[in-house]
Amino acid sequence: LLGARIGIDIDLLLVNCGVPEANDSSEDMFGEQRLLDALNQHVDATPEELVGTVFEAVTQFRGDAPQFDDITMLCFRLNAE
Repeated sequence: LLGARIGIDIDLLLVNCGVPEANDSSEDMFGEQRLLDALNQHVDATPEELVGTVFEAVTQFRGDAPQFDDITMLCFRLNAE
């Protein structure tokens, strides 16, 4: 932030392509919108909870379809203080 103070906490979630490209049995992809929907339903969650929330959403979406790619996520919070 180059020394600037913005006065808010920011959560940063990094995901690899295995999250939005996860397929269900119809070969539909999980996609960015489902990822955003899962995150927006838990705006007060901790970084650990966000990772769990996204993983659970992908797992439920995938159902019985085999996992064909790894699912990698990293989430951390930047505190304003």
